[in-house]
Amino acid sequence: MAKWKSPIFSDIRNKLGDNVVFSMWKGRPYMRSYVTPANPNSLAQQANRLHMAALVANWQTYKKALGTPVTLWNAAALPLLISGYNRFIKGMRGAVISTVTVAHATFEMSIDSSALPVDDLQVYTLVSGGGSVKKGPLMAVAVVTSADWVDAWTPAAGDALYLVDTKVQGATTIAPANIDTYGAPLYLVDEAAGTAEPVVLT
Repeated sequence: MAKWKSPIFSDIRNKLGDNVVFSMWKGRPYMRSYVTPANPNSLAQQANRLHMAALVANWQTYKKALGTPVTLWNAAALPLLISGYNRFIKGMRGAVISTVTVAHATFEMSIDSSALPVDDLQVYTLVSGGGSVKKGPLMAVAVVTSADWVDAWTPAAGDALYLVDTKVQGATTIAPANIDTYGAPLYLVDEAAGTAEPVVLT
């Protein structure tokens, strides 16, 4: 790979016409051919963009406002040499729910666990009306049912599902008032329909 160091410019950025792009990576300048990014704006892209936007909004609304969670996420991120924000997004995108079925007081969901890091993610239920929080299973399985909950839980309309990162939560007991401190709503990402919605049972 060719290396280039300009005797004239110490720092040069952006593009030159539609031919060359100049930038910096880890303190080292580089240049590459200009390429227009492909953006077919497919339904799958739309669904995942909605999911990402929702997670970013969750971080901004809950994590920054509360203060303490930022410290918790930063501590969990430190060994990975990334920011607490990056750790939050990386974790909360770690399991995508592809289907949710609720019928006759039973619950089942299928998980796309190909992303990161499902072994640290636990699902919780915020019972309708905010009355209590029920502890569910780790997300390291392909199919989850209502029988997998650590705390007995009978699905009911209005119940909301949350993802919690166990490395951030630690031994802290989750109360209804601080469910947003440790996790984020669990999203049903439908790439066929181009939608991403928080899982609230109906």
